[in-house]
Amino acid sequence: MSTTTRFLLMGKPLLLFPGHLEQFLLARRVEEMGAGLLVNPEQAPVDLQTKLRRVLHEHAFTENAQAFARKYAAFPQETVIAHLVRRVEEIAGI
Repeated sequence: MSTTTRFLLMGKPLLLFPGHLEQFLLARRVEEMGAGLLVNPEQAPVDLQTKLRRVLHEHAFTENAQAFARKYAAFPQETVIAHLVRRVEEIAGI
């Protein structure tokens, strides 16, 4: 499970600095749901202090991260890989 997901499951908003495409897509989704902000690696950093202050002090970010945590509170965090493998095997008919 990714660090981003773990923070969201704890109800913590994020300021994300993705290093590759998959991280960028996840960061964009976190930003779309209002649980954090993305620093686009393809652009020069613009006012990082303001973005960090927003994530730390604007309650909407925390509220949205906590809503995510509540929604997935029963998610079996320790067995994610086992669950995914089982589902792939079911789908593949193995």
